Amino acid sequence: MSATQRIKRLAIAGLAAGAVQSLAVLVPGVANYHFWLSGTLILLLTTLNVVSLKSSAKVQNVLTLAKVVGIGGLVGGALVLGHASSANLAPPSTPIVTAGLLGAIGICITKALWAYDGWVNLGF
Repeated sequence: MSATQRIKRLAIAGLAAGAVQSLAVLVPGVANYHFWLSGTLILLLTTLNVVSLKSSAKVQNVLTLAKVVGIGGLVGGALVLGHASSANLAPPSTPIVTAGLLGAIGICITKALWAYDGWVNLGF
């Protein structure tokens, strides 16, 4: 197995684990089955993609629409409710524990690499 294949598998596993971790916030009991649900999600989406690309594209479109509607709901809710206060912009009263500048740079680089992960696959 080449290094590129290993990286792709790790990226897929990371995305599945992140999806299940987000689900665990909404459904607390899910956290106990994190490993199994991540694997099941990978298997389910891979099977769907192998069986029918059209169905897979429809699922992707529905999930993208759900994200857009969710972001729109947050922005719309903030505008409609309008309970903004300048106190929200004040620094926290307790100090935030951080990993320093190097840790912040590492987090930013990680997010950028995840965002541009698709560009790695163009050559294939």
